[in-house]
Amino acid sequence: MVCSSWSPFSVQNNLTVIVENLFAAKSSDERKFWGFILFTQVVQTSSNKHTLETVFSKNLMKCFINQLTDTDRYLNKAANKALKALVQVAEENPSLVPIFVKQLLTNHGTPSFDNLTKSKTIEKMMSFANEEGLLGLISLFEGIILDPHEKDVKGVEKRRQWAADHLLALIRNNKVIKSKSWIDTLLHLFAFYGHFEHKSKNEILNLTSNSQAMFRTRLLSCLSAILENPELKDYPWSSEVVSFINEKESTPGSEFVVDFGADMLETRNASLKTLKKIQKKVSIFVLPLLRQLTMLEQIE
Repeated sequence: MVCSSWSPFSVQNNLTVIVENLFAAKSSDERKFWGFILFTQVVQTSSNKHTLETVFSKNLMKCFINQLTDTDRYLNKAANKALKALVQVAEENPSLVPIFVKQLLTNHGTPSFDNLTKSKTIEKMMSFANEEGLLGLISLFEGIILDPHEKDVKGVEKRRQWAADHLLALIRNNKVIKSKSWIDTLLHLFAFYGHFEHKSKNEILNLTSNSQAMFRTRLLSCLSAILENPELKDYPWSSEVVSFINEKESTPGSEFVVDFGADMLETRNASLKTLKKIQKKVSIFVLPLLRQLTMLEQIE
């Protein structure tokens, strides 16, 4: 049996082999039980990101998810104990949240982890993230947006919406700490993919008009949620989004995808000119809403 003095660092190079063998299809329940103990000890004792990523092996994740999905399964309690330890470590070490979420949702995990396990593990973990962890989560989901690992356009669109909804949930979740750095990053992400072309060598990964419209909708949902938050509403978030879009639009090589009609384009340009003239005279706290009403909502 695994001894209490085990150190993950002593076997780091062979950790994948060890874990895979413990959770091999022909392994006994006893060996798989030892595997869950080993997994828990690695998670609880290691701060090495490579080690933490390595321990989520293919065989482990398959057994882990299978055992969690049914309370009648022999190792369900062992799997649940390991899951609780994982959540506790995430709460105590917020910067590790992106690593755990990535392994549960991608690689050998599954985007349906919470649904299959009938838990709110991902939601809980994401609420624990600190500023570093939140930026890591945004980077994680942006990676999924850029390459959802789906086989057709419809699958890509669906996975991109799934990723966008997880990001929107960060804004709406009152338990998530709010700071300008990650909120700006998130708003800019939605603004960029909603308003500008992004092409890939793989044609299936090109942004469709459906996905771009979805990102614009998520952007407006974020801004609406911010305006309803007493701690956030007095900062000019909408104003900064408009400035970001204008700056990107004037950048060489950027292809703005929203097709304004002649009348709407004239209204938009006139609104922007007027706002530039009165910007110094208008309260900074009124301007964001004005800009949102005159520009962002017109492009939907």
